[in-house]
Order: sequence, then structure tokens, then C-alpha cells
Amino acid sequence: MKLDRALQLEILNQCRDVYPEELNLDQERQESDRNYLGNVAYLYQHGLIACPSNQEEAFGLELFLVARITVKGLDFLEDDGGISAILNTVTVKFDPDDLRSMLSAKAAKASIPDDQKRRLIEVIKSLPADLLKKITQDLLHQAVERLPDAIHIIQKGAHLLS
Repeated sequence: MKLDRALQLEILNQCRDVYPEELNLDQERQESDRNYLGNVAYLYQHGLIACPSNQEEAFGLELFLVARITVKGLDFLEDDGGISAILNTVTVKFDPDDLRSMLSAKAAKASIPDDQKRRLIEVIKSLPADLLKKITQDLLHQAVERLPDAIHIIQKGAHLLS
């Protein structure tokens, strides 16, 4: 059996075209083409199509008589990932005071003269929320640019989860 992306796309599009109804699958093709049956099974096992219980067999495997595209399958076909892309978005919010505290603590540990530390901490504590947001975004972008250097931090976080 060979996974065939073009065939999988054809099956998904046919299911989408009749959604929310079920698509009658080609039983003769399944019986004669193990590749077709395998690709239908593959889509089913990944939850992109749903198939009610089946009663016939081919190649020692159940035939899929009908299929209905799932919401996961519909979202897969969408260029933007569909509603799942929106629902699965993670939003991280930081309280401005927490950010000021983190930045101030880091500044306090910096290897700079004490008068510069005090001045830096004063500036950090007086930052308006919108400027603090911009600085945080810039720092995050810089961190992502240095991601290879941060792998140990990510691994440490993953270790804490396990």
C-alpha cells in the first residue's frame, strides 16, 4: 500500500462536497485497489473522515461503505487551518507589574555599576504598559532568534513537566 496524497485529497474533497451528508465510497474500487482502501483507512485512522461500522471485507480488511468528513478534515482542507487554528491558539498574557518585577530583578543582578542599576530599575518601574509591551515583544523576538542557545532552557522546562 502506498500513501497517495492526491488520492487522499480527492477523497476529502468529495466528502466535503456532500457535507454534511455521507459520501458513498466506491466499493468496487476498494475491492480491486488495495491502495484506495488503504488511503481511506489512513484518513479514517487520522480522524479526517468518519465511517460507520462496516459489514463487508476486502483484502481481509473491512470495506468502508460510506464516509463523512469530520470537522478535523474540513479544517485540514482550509488554507488557514479553519476554526481549529483559532481555537488552538495559545495566548500568553503578562501582567505589567510582573514584567516590571522580572526585568528589575534581572537588572539588579546585572554586572554594571550600582548607580546604573538604580537608574535602570527606576526606568523599568516607570515604563508605561504599552512601552513595556513593545519591549517585551522585542525581547521575545530576540530570544527566538537565539533559540539554539535556549534549547537547554526548553529542555529544563520539559523536564519539570515530566
